[in-house]
Amino acid sequence: MSELLFKNYVLMSEAEKKLVLDWRNSDKIRTKMINQDIISWESHLNFIESLKNRTDKLYYLFCVDGVPVGNQNFVGIKDGICVSGSYIGNENYNGYGIPMMYYAQKMVFEDFKWKRINSDILKSNKRTYLLEKKYFYAKDVGQTEDEFLICYDCETWQKTKSDLGKRIDSFYEISAFSVR
Repeated sequence: MSELLFKNYVLMSEAEKKLVLDWRNSDKIRTKMINQDIISWESHLNFIESLKNRTDKLYYLFCVDGVPVGNQNFVGIKDGICVSGSYIGNENYNGYGIPMMYYAQKMVFEDFKWKRINSDILKSNKRTYLLEKKYFYAKDVGQTEDEFLICYDCETWQKTKSDLGKRIDSFYEISAFSVR
């Protein structure tokens, strides 16, 4: 049975900070980001430190049984609305994006009681766009030349929870979920 954890970036160890930076700067992740610049160690540390005093951003290290697996973040947080981003960095856990997104939405809509999650997905990352439409009932809210613009709300969460919840817990054998 697996235990899932969203660990706040400000609580990460030095090794976890280095791992997250390595993931973020890898071609696999960086080329699917809006900002595709290489991030320096100093800039990364300054960013994590800044999160201690911010209410408009939350960044989490997603862990499975204590193993760092990916990143989940919420930015532009205001009036119960945010923009979400995520990625799996640990290639041994490809496929865990689905439970990560599921539990991120559970946290947002049930624990935080927020109203809406917006997400911008590069058109070159169509696989993610299709996954979010199929499994998470993402609503299209527009598009730019380079991005799909989608959102989730309490209505989409209820569909996701009903259709995907039990299947995720049994398929991935999830026994516990926590946020720290």
